[in-house]
Amino acid sequence: LSNHMFLNQYIPLIKKLDKVKYSKLFVKFFRNNSLPKKIWKKKFGNRVTFLKKSYKGSIFKNYDIVIIDNFSTAFYELLYHKKPFFIICNSNLEEFKTRFSRLILNLKKINILFDDELELAKYLNDNHNLLMSNWLKAVKSKEYKEMRDYIFPIKQFNNTKFIKLINSI
Repeated sequence: LSNHMFLNQYIPLIKKLDKVKYSKLFVKFFRNNSLPKKIWKKKFGNRVTFLKKSYKGSIFKNYDIVIIDNFSTAFYELLYHKKPFFIICNSNLEEFKTRFSRLILNLKKINILFDDELELAKYLNDNHNLLMSNWLKAVKSKEYKEMRDYIFPIKQFNNTKFIKLINSI
């Protein structure tokens, strides 16, 4: 749904976000189609700025919070860098292995995963002044650490071991 012009979850989310608290929003489309941009500009005006399609490195370091709606590269990058993010996903997660699905669902406990855009908008509006302190608590939580350790099991890259391995080939 995220690529659909009218069934997109982000449109109702932005409509519900407090216009004063969230006055400047950045949107990244993964297809370079001018029609969705025109629709968004008409609905939200100067409140929305579109990001370029291509980029080098992480774009997420430039923004306070990021909202995603799937478990793609962005999810892993945000998790790796511990960058504040929220996920809108009401899937039953059948496509994933049981352990990974359980770890994802546990993100609801720490207010990272939300079933729908209205639930997320309410949380963001009600907690605007606490987002960063809440995020620091989330990163230190058991649920966040379990997910991160599952995805990134190696804590530190061992240069010496890598060089020995390369030299032995």
